[in-house]
Amino acid sequence: MNASNHPVKKFPDALSLVLGATITAVVLLSVYFVLPAKKSESPLDPNSSSPPPSQDSLIQSNPNGESVEEKQGATTIRTLADLLDEHSSRFLRFATLYQLANQLDEDRLVFLIDEIVDFDYDATNQKWRTDALSILISKLVHSDEEKVHSIYFGLNEDTQRKLAYSIASEWATVNLEGAKNFVKSFSEWELKVIASDGVLDAQSSLLSIDDLKLLAEEFENEKYVSDLIERNLFIEEARYPEQSWNVLAQDPTQLNYENFRRITNIAEAWIEQIGVNAIPRVTEVIEDQSLRDQLQYRLLRVAALQDAKSAFEYAITLPHSGFSNPASPVLSIWAENDPLAAWERISILDTASEREDLTQELFSTWVSNDAQSLKDSLGKFPNEVQDVARAILIIDLVKESPEAARAMYDEIENSGSKRTAARTLANYWGRTDGVAALNWVLIDPSTESQRPILVQIVITEFTNKDSQTAFELARDQPIGVGGDEIGLEATVIDMLTFQNLEEALKLLPLVREGPTKLAAYRDVGYSLIRNDRLDEAIANGEEFSGEDQIRYYTSIGSNVNVMDDPESIFTRLDQLPSEMARSRIATTQLANNRRSNVYDEDQVDRLKEYLTDEDRKLLFEIEEEGASIPDAYLGY
Repeated sequence: MNASNHPVKKFPDALSLVLGATITAVVLLSVYFVLPAKKSESPLDPNSSSPPPSQDSLIQSNPNGESVEEKQGATTIRTLADLLDEHSSRFLRFATLYQLANQLDEDRLVFLIDEIVDFDYDATNQKWRTDALSILISKLVHSDEEKVHSIYFGLNEDTQRKLAYSIASEWATVNLEGAKNFVKSFSEWELKVIASDGVLDAQSSLLSIDDLKLLAEEFENEKYVSDLIERNLFIEEARYPEQSWNVLAQDPTQLNYENFRRITNIAEAWIEQIGVNAIPRVTEVIEDQSLRDQLQYRLLRVAALQDAKSAFEYAITLPHSGFSNPASPVLSIWAENDPLAAWERISILDTASEREDLTQELFSTWVSNDAQSLKDSLGKFPNEVQDVARAILIIDLVKESPEAARAMYDEIENSGSKRTAARTLANYWGRTDGVAALNWVLIDPSTESQRPILVQIVITEFTNKDSQTAFELARDQPIGVGGDEIGLEATVIDMLTFQNLEEALKLLPLVREGPTKLAAYRDVGYSLIRNDRLDEAIANGEEFSGEDQIRYYTSIGSNVNVMDDPESIFTRLDQLPSEMARSRIATTQLANNRRSNVYDEDQVDRLKEYLTDEDRKLLFEIEEEGASIPDAYLGY
């Protein structure tokens, strides 16, 4: 043979070289990860003369006795403290835990588990106790089931509860009989159910339905059996929703709240097949109005996710349920996907009120999802619709920039939208800068028609941020504007009685005289009584004289829960220092008793003893002639 025609190849070509290297790497990796770690001559071996490792220097070794650090790609983590310190990433912590579980021999695995149990945790790493134990004990299940029993039942009950499912689940994949024994070893029923759920779930893809039911019955886990039956029923009915519904609907007694999940399962599967037309096929045969409304709301949302336009067309044909528009749940979904298309359909609705309501809903959802997109789209709407959008956009703008919100407010021309926008601006601006918001309300000519209510909104909102300044601003406002004879500082006091009673008491002497003072003291009195400080409430009555004092005592004296304890009214009456107040309260209680029947005959006679001659006459007129109880007798 001619050598020149058949040259000898001394080196492999490039393709062969790459292929050979790849195969070699795969084989080495397979050996590395598949071969179980031999028990090393561990310091934990009682026959070894070497001292046991400390918690801070737990050494990991491979089957050849090499330090793990010497192995390519091995972790340098030695303790749980190392893991928490070196890795802040949740992914890396889990990856390292699984790597440790794979590499450690049984003795060292147990040693690390003990360290994790005894570790000093804080709020930032407490959850890793459960995660680490779950991974490592699950690994131990593969080699020493008896040791798992010993470790697990040595843990506190809370930790047992957190680990029961995962350990039982892993055990069932390794040794089903061992997992059964683990479940049956629980004395507490709740833990037994949790563990049995783990075993059953692990076997759900391996056993037939009948065998799984038998296993659940062996654990006496009836709920798992019923859930399993229901789950398989739902799967089967969802495959053939029309036939399933026809069968279910044959028995009207089944169409109730107890079967709500079953009904919705069929209906939702049916919607997936034929769309929104499935909804009336279901709802029209349900007699319970409440169930029908709740089901319709849910199914409309399901249909809207599939085809919002068709769902909307169907929804607008439905009657309203109370104040609820069936189109609303559809619109909220349509607004997320194609708000302009939604508005175009709304704009040609026949009923003006429905157009307005749904436009408001559309823009509110649009602002929540993407305010800038709505702002950029303003030019696509008629002027009056633009004003509606601007009024809603202000809700978003004012949180970031009250001045930008005010600038948009100035652009609004429609009077109704401007009134709405003004209240929104006062509300949100008052929460952050009550002084600036109040100046705007008092100076801007456009707020004049509703200035009293806007001032009250600002003061109310600003009280939550700075009650002292809010009180001073309120006291500076004139009394009598808008027909209100009570100064706004009484509103601040009223809010503080629920938030900071001591602050309210400190400001109380600073309120203006007249009805404002009476209202403020009355609100504080109510709060003092709620806090079991009746003596202080009564003492505050000394700030008044004449009719105001009688009204004050009548007011706080009437604040008694007589429905639960009729006798409490007598205790309260005897504590009041005003005969007129006692008489007025007794008159009111007797007049109301004809309807409420709170008091028995003896109690009625005792109440009559508190009446003045004038009030006896008034009570007769109320009971026999139908006269009304005067406001003064109610403490107003």
